Amino acid sequence: MAHLECYNKICKTMGIGYYDCYKNQLGSSDREVTRLKKFLTNYWKSFVEGVERKPQKEGAFIRGTWLYSRRNYRRMVEPLDIAEYYRDSDKRDIMLLVCV
Repeated sequence: MAHLECYNKICKTMGIGYYDCYKNQLGSSDREVTRLKKFLTNYWKSFVEGVERKPQKEGAFIRGTWLYSRRNYRRMVEPLDIAEYYRDSDKRDIMLLVCV
């Protein structure tokens, strides 16, 4: 996670958001972020599978550090997943659903 946060800061110093920087794949650090993103995604998938195999009792305390880590992971990785989707599928516009 620290590497992704460092990547975020590097992109800010270049004047580009890390979403756009990752989407455009301008440098070698972008490819390194792809590797880190895959590693973190696999880690969380295996972690969730392990927790599901050993269910908690109802009302059991979930460690706050796990919740914070998961929230931090989602905050950093989900924008990269979205950027990868739009980069790979050559879609330019984001479709928004409007509820009437």
